[in-house]
Amino acid sequence: MKTLSKFLFIPIVILIIFISLRFLFNDTKNISFKNLAEASSYIENGWIPNNLPENSKNIYVTYNIDTNIINGEFELNNTTEIENFKNSLLEIQNFNINKLYFLNNNLKDKISKILSKNLNNIFQYENFIFIFDNNKIYFFSNH
Repeated sequence: MKTLSKFLFIPIVILIIFISLRFLFNDTKNISFKNLAEASSYIENGWIPNNLPENSKNIYVTYNIDTNIINGEFELNNTTEIENFKNSLLEIQNFNINKLYFLNNNLKDKISKILSKNLNNIFQYENFIFIFDNNKIYFFSNH
């Protein structure tokens, strides 16, 4: 019985150490802003695209410092703002969602559902991909 306990003890300790280290060194950050003015330092640092419209609101970004992977979203008030923003971007045809890196599996599922309905709402600006879903716009770093 003691041998069995020792046999199980070592893998359990290794597992606990691995899980602890994984969470200790996870450099993924989440932050939200009510408007573009609040997000200015994150725009300057490149965590949020520098071309968001002035009336952008409810900005939420998740980013990983080590990998430079960025996932975010924001909202615009009306269709005119949305269309003007789309017109400032390059439309992408035949986009493969597997080219995106997701920091959250729920977001990947949500984007997959959006794209299954309409593949004509994918755009690019510099190193960011934008996906439109009504008045909510998602953005991703494009590596």
